[in-house]
Amino acid sequence: MGYLAELLYIAGVVLFSHALHRVAHVDSKITRKLIHILIGFVFFIQYYFFSEDILGLLLVPSFVTVGLFLVARFRLIPSMVNPENPYGIFYYALSITLSNVIACFYPPYLIASGAAILCLAFGDGFAALLCAFLKKRHPLILGKSVEGTLICFLFSALGMLLLGLAFPALMLPPWLLLASAALTAVIELLSGRLDNPAIVFGVGAFVAILLHGGALPIRILVGTAAGLAIAALATRRRILTRPGAVLAFVMLLAIIAFGGYAAAGYMVAIFAICTAVHILNKKKKNRHSDGARGLYQVACNGLVGAILLVVYGAVGHPALLVGYYAAVAEMLSDTLASDIGTLFSKDPVDICRLRRIPKGRSGGVSLPGTLASLTGCLVAFLLTLPSGLGPVAAAIVALSAFLGMLLDSVLGSLLQGKFRCAACGAYTEKPSHCGTPATHIGGVRRLDNSTVNLISNIFSAAVGALVFFLI
Repeated sequence: MGYLAELLYIAGVVLFSHALHRVAHVDSKITRKLIHILIGFVFFIQYYFFSEDILGLLLVPSFVTVGLFLVARFRLIPSMVNPENPYGIFYYALSITLSNVIACFYPPYLIASGAAILCLAFGDGFAALLCAFLKKRHPLILGKSVEGTLICFLFSALGMLLLGLAFPALMLPPWLLLASAALTAVIELLSGRLDNPAIVFGVGAFVAILLHGGALPIRILVGTAAGLAIAALATRRRILTRPGAVLAFVMLLAIIAFGGYAAAGYMVAIFAICTAVHILNKKKKNRHSDGARGLYQVACNGLVGAILLVVYGAVGHPALLVGYYAAVAEMLSDTLASDIGTLFSKDPVDICRLRRIPKGRSGGVSLPGTLASLTGCLVAFLLTLPSGLGPVAAAIVALSAFLGMLLDSVLGSLLQGKFRCAACGAYTEKPSHCGTPATHIGGVRRLDNSTVNLISNIFSAAVGALVFFLI
């Protein structure tokens, strides 16, 4: 009976929207959002019939997910497919299905899954639907409006409230309900086309941790507030792209959850210093300064440390904590060496070939850059002391960071890919320039600056953890 009810409801929603589009000539943008909202009620059916049935939680959603992939791939139902993001409906269904998979293996997650699905269906859906009828909207950031963000917050809260009224066992505490609605609005503000999975898993993890995390809730709340503020500011100032900001937010949550306030404060302080140097480069109009850091760049510079802290939370060995501090310190040391070094007029020297090379070319070292790197290591030493690891561990962190910076320069000189623009003849480290493919003139073609940063980051973390372990 439950399977039939679920399938009939989904079919009815699709036919209803299709009829509105073809017969009543309702704009497809509106019919798509109606589907987005109404599909959220599928969770009510699932919980009523299948709250303790693994097969029931997975069978129909999996079938629908495959069907929506085909609809998106072949544009079978125009009223359901967004031409600008055709696979949005597929990601929507896939996110719900995967959330149900988690609930199957960890039943307490079901309440978090329901809250997240209703936040996505109601918050995202009503924000887009109602904003389409507003004559005037006040822009906020990233193309979103104040009105849309408020609507997203209000209807996310309403969706979770309706779920709790229908099934009292799923009612969230008022403070958590409002916090989850606020998180939904912020994720929707920052995540762009990734909003469907970002809301489902972001809100789901948030609710699950706060309900079942023991001593973690306060740290998670602080980390969420700080992470969202930092991500929004970094995106607004074009320090990070939106995907990069989302990953940075997730990493900060992991850091504060598994490493505590000292580890999180360390990361935030070093990120602030690196950001200040980035802004200085922009004000000086330094052409060697990179633009906003994207998802891959953020991962290469911060993911190693975040993973080490997660493992540290499970294992508890302090060597892993030293590895985390060393990995983050290497990012500071390398950033100061490269960004400060390129502000000075004199060309650097290739660290391996001992000859002058143009500023901005990988492998170059200079006296100002080296002094800046050493200053960064000293700052990392001082910032490590509040961790309680002791001055010896802090010294190991500083040394590991400096060695990682040197390895970064060596790899940049010997192995990093080097190209020359076929159009203008300029040297570049990217495989394309002036809108055309560049000629490969040296190094490993696929080894770019971000990958070199990742290798150096891993090296510093490994040296720091190993030396601390051995002593």
